[in-house]
Amino acid sequence: MHSINPQTITSILMVRHDAVGDMIVALPAMYAIKAHYPNARVTVMVSNYSPNRQIIENEGIADEILVTPSPQSFREWMDVVRMITARSFDMAIHFSNYGPVAWACFWAGVPINVGDTAVMGLWPVFRRWGTIDPPHNVMAHRTRYHFLMLKKLGISATPSPLRLRVPPTDTQTIQHALAAAGRRPDRPMILIHPGANGGNKPVTPDKYIDYIHSLRATLDCDICLSGSGATEAAIRDTILHHVNGGIIDFVGRTTVSELIALVGLASVVVGIDTGPSHMAAALQIPQVLLSTTKRVLPFRWGPWLAPHLVVRQNRRCALVCQGPACPEWTCVTDLPTSEMVSHTLSLLRGAGVRTYAQQQRYWFGLCMTILVLYDPTTHDQATAYVDQLAQWDVTAIAHPVDGPHLTTLCVTHDVQIIHNFSSQRRYRLAIVSQLLNRQLSHPPLLIHGVHSFDSDMEMVAFYQDKFDTRGLL
Repeated sequence: MHSINPQTITSILMVRHDAVGDMIVALPAMYAIKAHYPNARVTVMVSNYSPNRQIIENEGIADEILVTPSPQSFREWMDVVRMITARSFDMAIHFSNYGPVAWACFWAGVPINVGDTAVMGLWPVFRRWGTIDPPHNVMAHRTRYHFLMLKKLGISATPSPLRLRVPPTDTQTIQHALAAAGRRPDRPMILIHPGANGGNKPVTPDKYIDYIHSLRATLDCDICLSGSGATEAAIRDTILHHVNGGIIDFVGRTTVSELIALVGLASVVVGIDTGPSHMAAALQIPQVLLSTTKRVLPFRWGPWLAPHLVVRQNRRCALVCQGPACPEWTCVTDLPTSEMVSHTLSLLRGAGVRTYAQQQRYWFGLCMTILVLYDPTTHDQATAYVDQLAQWDVTAIAHPVDGPHLTTLCVTHDVQIIHNFSSQRRYRLAIVSQLLNRQLSHPPLLIHGVHSFDSDMEMVAFYQDKFDTRGLL
């Protein structure tokens, strides 16, 4: 491993050229970098389509903020190269692995570029200081991966909880606006953010309408809606049309900083893992996370070290997941509003997943399907293991190693782990695993040999280690 004297680094560029949630989950690593290089001038580059500048300004983490568009021509790209060259950076940390900016740093002569060498076309930029992050390491949360990415720099800090600073003036502004809208301070406020990210399907308005009616039948509370785009506005309009009054409407009425303040004043936040989900995690506000498609897993984008519960019901879908483009909606229609309500009530009573060990165990049960393969000599061990996993609320299927339709079985049940108790047909299974690269969002981990565990936590730690060994280099 290369070594760097922190005292020799005087100027650092950190690139997060994407959305608000992406920026929030990178903040702990950014603070770790700033602490490791105390003498360095820190510049953060953000895109001009995202309000991330406001977040960085609030955090006070940067000496300079560069707002750059996505280059649409060679001339615009050269402008970025000249901008970087003029600042003589010693190091660039590419959290978003955005190709044009990565290559601009390379041609600007930045000597140390840290990023993901698995990204198509960026290996020459990151070949010395980069880390491979294959998508099949489904148990590596983005916050955790950012810290693993920094190990080559000698930064070995443990990933910390997310955090956000809320300017008092924004909190006061939102408090006044809530009071004017009829907010009752002696009642819990449930904040619904109905937007969706790039990989998830949006939850349809009827689900939120059903949820609001059912929750109000059980709990006297205030309901608030937030959002900024056309999707949220359309869902808001439908909700307001079908719900009889009492909705506090903040859709399109906040800056990103004010939205953070609004989230901080909520009792529970409900929605998909968009920016406000990570805001809630950073502010330790309990949340009900709605996880729709098979493509986006809580393991990667769930609330990091913060109180939450998840509603996820997509195992009935047997299709190759296409995310928002998929014509099938069972991942949304199957979401039980009764569970959304019960999770909300549980969080208000102080329940919820909080620690790293808790979230890994909880997410494992929600996301993982294990295919256990056996031959005649290992049949009894395989079936006993599947029974044990069922007692731990982990979905598992026992199947003969020579059985037909193995690829179809993996796609139908969204298999994340193939555990081959028989240790036979290794070559065939390796081919199957590679073929599944084109059909599953997260190609399965392949393990050979019989294993047993004394506890569910030991089992989760075993698979975590196997994913890390294969998935993070």
